[in-house]
Amino acid sequence: MDTLIPEKITETTTEIVSIEKHIERIKDLLDKETDKKLQVVRLYLLMHHDVSASIGSVEDLASYLRTNSVETDLLIGIFDVLEQTFSRGYPNFVYEYELNNGITLTNLKDNIETCLPFEEEKSYNDSFVYVKRAGEVVVIDNTLLKVPVIYEKYKEEMEFSGTKARGELESKTTFDVVFDSVTNLCYIQCGERNQSHATHKVFLQNIIRTFKIFSSFSFSSKKKKTQVEGEYQLDKQTIILLDYIENSINQEGHEINDYLSVAFANKNQQKKVRSVRLSGNNLLDSYEVGDRVRLGDLIKSVRFQLRFKTGENTIEMVNVTIDFQATIKFQYSNLNNTLNICDINRHLIKTLNNSLNKTYSEQQVDANIKEIIARAKVRDSAFLISVLGKVKDDINQMTLSKTEKTKVLDVINSYLIEG
Repeated sequence: MDTLIPEKITETTTEIVSIEKHIERIKDLLDKETDKKLQVVRLYLLMHHDVSASIGSVEDLASYLRTNSVETDLLIGIFDVLEQTFSRGYPNFVYEYELNNGITLTNLKDNIETCLPFEEEKSYNDSFVYVKRAGEVVVIDNTLLKVPVIYEKYKEEMEFSGTKARGELESKTTFDVVFDSVTNLCYIQCGERNQSHATHKVFLQNIIRTFKIFSSFSFSSKKKKTQVEGEYQLDKQTIILLDYIENSINQEGHEINDYLSVAFANKNQQKKVRSVRLSGNNLLDSYEVGDRVRLGDLIKSVRFQLRFKTGENTIEMVNVTIDFQATIKFQYSNLNNTLNICDINRHLIKTLNNSLNKTYSEQQVDANIKEIIARAKVRDSAFLISVLGKVKDDINQMTLSKTEKTKVLDVINSYLIEG
């Protein structure tokens, strides 16, 4: 019996070391914006573990985690929610699906639980990338189905025999896969494109006799069906997206409050990307943006602040980034309530489809661009006149000789006349 005691001590010591490592990782994430992050942790504990804890500081949290016999899953959950909320935001890679005839959301739940047994590793090819179900499959409001998964990538090693072998764990993350039966869309809520690709392949390959269609929501494929009348030099994708972010999104209680940036790819050099930072409630009140559109450059991604109603008299704000390359990706930051993600996703997809289904007149679009550029020039000219006027006032107050002052003012006046 005595020989068992050291083994128990060793096991307990190992567990303590493991818990301390997790706690240190969490504390590292709490270095900045501590109060806001602790609020997220308290909300996570309450919503996901039914725990109402008095945690007002980093040490309060560390003490709670050390003294309450917490499970490793809870520690990983806290780390993930902090990393997702404040590091990678709330990402959503968008996929379309259609269930086979007679398959309901409940059937889909049963099939996922059967085909993806809890914590059983699944891989879609010979690489050492694995996806496994990390918890219970949950149906919410009879419209959403949520599947928690773990993604693991291992190093690839070569044995003496020349065969490949699994090496050390290279990366690991947890996230949800959400099926929305209202829109027939699936959101893989991971940070990296390769993670969403692997997860999609694992689901498609393993969940059999379920899906009639399960594919990425590709803007480049969708835009092929959009009609643009007449010969045009402007980029088709940009024409559609200008309507989307200038008109379609701004309805049904949603409004873009501030445009933050637009990334363009040069028409003749697809790898050359230029991000244009903006500010204000008119996307194209910028000469550079208007000029890039006129030259046929392609919009690759946009970032803006969205204001939306959550009730009769309540409004919330969120920063939205949309990447239109390959599988469309929505990403949210500064979001107060994650329960709103579903509604925002639905609005963004619905209004994007509205813009895709319109017929555009190249002549009208081109006229709009020219008007925008002209307006931007007037605005820039007015700004220049204002600045030069102030410079003139400053020069008149300087102790310069009359001749020197006249020379400088003549140069400034020449710019004012050109403006």
